[in-house]
Amino acid sequence: MTAMFFCFLLLAEVNGESLTLALKQEVTVKNEKVYLADVLKQDSYQRVKQLGFKNLPITNAPPLQGKRILRSVQVEQILRVNGFSGNYRWNGSQSVLVSRGGRDFAPSNLEDAVRQWVVDQSTPENDYQMERVVTPRISQIPHGKLTYRIRKRGNRGLVGRNSLSVDLLVNGSVYRTVVVQATISVERLVATLNRDVERGQHITEDDVSWDYRRLDYIGAPLVSPENFAQISARTMIRAGSVLTKNQVSVTPLVVRNQPTRVTAVNGSLRVRMKALAMDNGAAGDHVRLKNIQSGKIFVGLVEADGNVLVDLAN
Repeated sequence: MTAMFFCFLLLAEVNGESLTLALKQEVTVKNEKVYLADVLKQDSYQRVKQLGFKNLPITNAPPLQGKRILRSVQVEQILRVNGFSGNYRWNGSQSVLVSRGGRDFAPSNLEDAVRQWVVDQSTPENDYQMERVVTPRISQIPHGKLTYRIRKRGNRGLVGRNSLSVDLLVNGSVYRTVVVQATISVERLVATLNRDVERGQHITEDDVSWDYRRLDYIGAPLVSPENFAQISARTMIRAGSVLTKNQVSVTPLVVRNQPTRVTAVNGSLRVRMKALAMDNGAAGDHVRLKNIQSGKIFVGLVEADGNVLVDLAN
């Protein structure tokens, strides 16, 4: 924004300890503070500098697109606090109208930043992608280098509709924090039923089709290929449904309070033993086990054949 500077010239001279200055009539500032150089006419500011004063801040700038009156007494007070003990002469206007300028905000830049943040959260197992984003209405921000600091709100996973907190940083300082609504999807291997299954019926590999889908909602853990050793329907499931663990009962490969085959691995060393299972577990589950001789509790991973693998290196 181009500021119009109308000045009332006051006597600009220093007579001993008497200082007479010229105020601008109207000024537009870009920073969060109003400084001496903003409100004093150039000749007056040069005289102030000759007295040894730097470009001192006077007061906070008005909000973006706002205005505020700054009075000559505020200039006097700043100079007095910083060491000038002489007198002032103000002939004419005793105030200056200060406006706050900024730059137009482009929502597309914020959307691109959120999209890149979602991509950065991806791993080989979780290929996240932003499907939809809703950004708040922001008209202007201060001049300066604009960066974003993004973080997820709450403890739920990323998949689905999420609220993200975004700090707008101008020159490294937080100007404003906004909330962005983002719908995030992930690619998953899913099992889709080929036929209707009645409650209690066993489900086999022939009953499902496996394919990769991009999902923006996962209401329950998905059934994986490892779960097909022994599963049956908990309730009636229609053809075309994506199978979740909430819909099926899994016959555990490891049964609580029963002896279980365990393979303990430490590098190239493998030791086979038996331990007492303290949890039921299907393939892919972590279960607690008890060493029958020492009574020590440890945790292992249930494999598809019912063996429990314990990695001693971790």
